[in-house]
Amino acid sequence: MNQSQIFTMDEAVKKLGCDKSRNWLFNLLREKEILDETNIPNIRFKAEGYFTTQETEISMGNHKKKYFQTLVTGNGLIFISGLICGAGKKVEADNVRKPTPTHSPN
Repeated sequence: MNQSQIFTMDEAVKKLGCDKSRNWLFNLLREKEILDETNIPNIRFKAEGYFTTQETEISMGNHKKKYFQTLVTGNGLIFISGLICGAGKKVEADNVRKPTPTHSPN
């Protein structure tokens, strides 16, 4: 997984390998106060680079309404997997470097 990728909540749930819905993920993130009641990420988690928002405009008759969609970044996917992996799977990024030993065993 490329950490600069962006995922919808539906795509994130599938990537995490959960047998759950995007609504389940939204509920979990709201319960942990990561998202607010309108599903917008808490500024702290957005600043950490876990989430981003995309603004779109929806035409509704003669007027337009702004809509913000919360998207999960590659780092956000790793963050979310840490929240739910107590008994589940953990997602790792392809380019996360594994620690190398500083000395060779003899």
